[in-house]
Amino acid sequence: MKKNFLIGFAVIATALTSACSSENSSDETNDSGNRHMRTLIVTQGPATQTRSVLTDQGENGLKATWEMGDAMTVYNKTYPSAGYATIKATTTSKTTNFVGKVDCVANDQLRLFYPEVSKAGSVADATDRGTLTLNISNQKGTLEDVQQNYDFNYGEATVSAVTEETATADAGTTQNLAAICKFTFKCDKNYLKGISNIEISGVAPTATFDLSARNTPTLTPAAAGVIRIEAGNADNSVYVALFPGTTTPQFTITSTDGTYEGTLSTANLAAGKYYDVVVETTRTGDAPKPTATDDYVEVCGIKWAKGNLQYDPVNGGDEGFMENWRIAPTQWHWVGYELTAKFDPTGQTAKDCLIKDNFVYGRLRADAYDYTKQYAVKDYNIGKKLFYEKIADGYEADFGTADLGDLAYWASKGKYRMPYASDFTYLVNNASYQFGYVTSPDGIQVKGVLFTTPQGEKTTSTTFVALSNDDLDQGVFFPLASCAVYTYDTYYDSSWGKYTYTKTTVIDPTTNAGYYMSSAPVTNPNPGSAGDYRYQATGLSLNSTTVQATSFDVYWHNYYGQNANTYRNISTAYKIRPVLCE
Repeated sequence: MKKNFLIGFAVIATALTSACSSENSSDETNDSGNRHMRTLIVTQGPATQTRSVLTDQGENGLKATWEMGDAMTVYNKTYPSAGYATIKATTTSKTTNFVGKVDCVANDQLRLFYPEVSKAGSVADATDRGTLTLNISNQKGTLEDVQQNYDFNYGEATVSAVTEETATADAGTTQNLAAICKFTFKCDKNYLKGISNIEISGVAPTATFDLSARNTPTLTPAAAGVIRIEAGNADNSVYVALFPGTTTPQFTITSTDGTYEGTLSTANLAAGKYYDVVVETTRTGDAPKPTATDDYVEVCGIKWAKGNLQYDPVNGGDEGFMENWRIAPTQWHWVGYELTAKFDPTGQTAKDCLIKDNFVYGRLRADAYDYTKQYAVKDYNIGKKLFYEKIADGYEADFGTADLGDLAYWASKGKYRMPYASDFTYLVNNASYQFGYVTSPDGIQVKGVLFTTPQGEKTTSTTFVALSNDDLDQGVFFPLASCAVYTYDTYYDSSWGKYTYTKTTVIDPTTNAGYYMSSAPVTNPNPGSAGDYRYQATGLSLNSTTVQATSFDVYWHNYYGQNANTYRNISTAYKIRPVLCE
C-alpha cells in the first residue's frame, strides 16, 4: 500500500563557471544582500515511497517513480517578493535531481510543492502570494490523471550557502497531502460496466494550503460537497484522490446499464495512504441488473466466457462461483497488463500477485497457482471431470472434495469448462480474426486477437488496430498475456546437498506472446531417460504475427542421469479462457 513518506532534499551547487574564486564564494555565502536568480539543484534522498508515475501493484499498493520533466514549485518564504520558481526532475527514476532557477541567498527558507502552481487547475494561486487552492472536484478516474494533477506533495529546504551562480541547501522533507482511493463498483455481485460519470458526495472538493504560513503549513479542507468523475467508459474501477479526514462518501454511478447508488461506512482517511475499496451499489428507478461478468460470447457455435478465469480474494466470488474465483471483469484484463514496457520478468512471480490467472494443468484450489507441487493429474482429458487424491489416476470426486481436475468447471460450479483442444482448433480454422489493442481506463494499450464469426468468407488481419468495447462484444478477445514458469533444479556433488533453485515468472507484455491451455493434453510419445514424464496440451498460441492451435508443455517432471544425481522439476502455468457447459 502507498504509505506516508519522507523524501530528503538537498540543494547542492554545481560549478557552472570558473570565474569565482573560493574567497569570493566564501564572502558571498554570508552576503544576504546579493540577491538574484541562481541555479538550484535539488537532490532527492532516501524515501520509503516516492510519487509521480503510479502503477497499481495489487496488495502491494501503488508503485511510484519520478518522471523526467515533473515540475515542482519553489516558494521562498524568506523573500516572498521573489514569487514562484520552478524546478524540474532531470531523470525518470525513483530518486532524481530537480533543477531550476531560484532567487535566493544563504539562509532562505524554501517551501516546495508538487504539482506546479498555476493560475487555474488543481493547484492555483490567483494572487501569487502563497495561498494555494487545491481543487479535486473534477477528475477522470485514472492513475495518470491522479499522478499529474492530484498527488499533492509538500516539502521544505534551507539555503545554507551560495556562489554567484549556484546555491546549496540543507536537507528537507516532503509529504503526501492526499489519499488515493481505488473504488470498484458491484451490484448483485456483478461489476458495473461502461461507467461514464460518478458523483461522490460527502467529501471535500477543495482545500487551502498556505505556503506563507509562519509555521509549517497545514491543509484545510473545505466543507463537504461533491466530486465529479468523468470516467469516459470505464469498467469496474476508478482511481480518485481525496483529502484526509473523516468522511462518509455516497456514490451515484451512471453506466450504460443505468444509474446505481452506493454508500460506504464512515472512514478516517489518512494523507499518503492508498485505499482499495469495493462499493456495493443498488439499482435506482428502472435500471436493470448489470450485465454479468460471467456471461459468454458465441463465436462459430462455441460459447466462450467474456474474460479469463481468475483467482481474486478481494473482488472474486462471482455469482455461482467458488469463493474468491471469478471471470475477469473485461475480455482484455490480465495480471500485469499495466506493466507494459516497464516489467522485469525475473523480479516478480505471479504467485506474489494478489490476483492470479496463470494456472498449472489439472490442479484445483490454491494448488492451481502453487507451481512448486511435484505431481499432476494423469487423466489426459479432464474436461468437466473432478478427482481427489494426488495419485496416478485419482478417484472421481464432487465439487466439495475434488483437488484435481477441470479448474474452470470446479471454480464455476459446473457452469463453465476448460476448452477442449478441438475448440481451439475449430476457432483458429474457422473464425475470422483481427489483431488489435484495447485502451484501458488508465491509458494502457492491451494487445490481443479478436475472433469473430465470419460474415461470409473468413477474413484475417495481423495489423494492430484500435478496438472498441462494441468491437469486443462481437467476438472473443484473447490478450497477449504470456505465461508463468517455475523451475527447481537440484545437483548433488561430493559435498552432498549442493543445489541451485530458480523460480521465474514470465509476465512480459513486450514479448507479444500469449498462451491458453486446453483440457486435452497428451503424453510425450518419446519420454527419453528413465523417470522422465511430460505432458503437452493443444492450446492457443498467439504472438504479434501468428495465431495457431499448437502443442506446448503444461507439466514436465524429469529425473535424468543414471544415478539420479540430478533432479529437475518444471511447472508451466497458462491462462484459461473457459467455455460454457451445455
